[in-house]
Amino acid sequence: MKLPLNIFLYLLILHVFFNLSHSTNDNSSYYYNQCIPSTCGNSLLQFPFGKNSLCNSAYTSIHCENSDVFLKDDENPSIKFIFLQNLTKEVYANRSVRLVDSSLIGCGPIPPFSGLSPYSEKWLMLGNVGYTVDYRTGTLFNCTEEPDANTLSKLKKAPCLECGETTNLCYFYDGNMDDVANCRTFRTAIPVTLFSNFTGVVELRSLLQKGFVVEWTEKCNLCMEKDEGRCGYLNEERKSGDEFCFCKDGIHRNNCSDGIILNLDASGKDPRTKPRKRAITIVV
Repeated sequence: MKLPLNIFLYLLILHVFFNLSHSTNDNSSYYYNQCIPSTCGNSLLQFPFGKNSLCNSAYTSIHCENSDVFLKDDENPSIKFIFLQNLTKEVYANRSVRLVDSSLIGCGPIPPFSGLSPYSEKWLMLGNVGYTVDYRTGTLFNCTEEPDANTLSKLKKAPCLECGETTNLCYFYDGNMDDVANCRTFRTAIPVTLFSNFTGVVELRSLLQKGFVVEWTEKCNLCMEKDEGRCGYLNEERKSGDEFCFCKDGIHRNNCSDGIILNLDASGKDPRTKPRKRAITIVV
């Protein structure tokens, strides 16, 4: 028996509406499940240090190795940071943690930089997680020959990073500097109190092994308080200030109780918003 046209259209509309609603709910559940917290040893892994790429800081990835948590720079494979604290709920509540460049551990030679851009500063490489005001980028050089006069005028004498090094010439530059001929370059976060007193440092490597502190914004803490929401991103391309709060009932902008459920696609836009069509004038 054929249905009348008006009843058929009504049922068709209900079917489409149900599928759209079901799709939106599945979409919301997908992101909520992607950012489920995990553990590594005694550390809790969640935003901005989640194992899933949608739940961590831009251009970085989290790795668990023998119960130790490492933060790797995706664009510069020679750079790997180890957390000097367990990532606990208290650490996330305080929005700061201490890390150290793993190449500083021990007394071996500092590896040469092998990333996409030798001019990158590490505070940018850590994505949305930046140094506190107590640290800033410095460039250290271990040279087999004295740099040219122009370069040398920009540098300051400094202790060598390599333990027991006595034959090479070592220098420091306040900031980020290009590579220098006949010198091994190392960039790292340095306590600002050292910038005017490098010559007075005896064990520079031991001092830098204490690491540096990074911090992040409070926005996602509001989402994750009381373990209600899970903070993260909708895609890899929009990982700079575009964090969303993924909740059991949908995607929110701020927290799970703000009363606003967003209907977003993977680009971070509302799929119900259609682009405005431009008027076309036909000339005969």
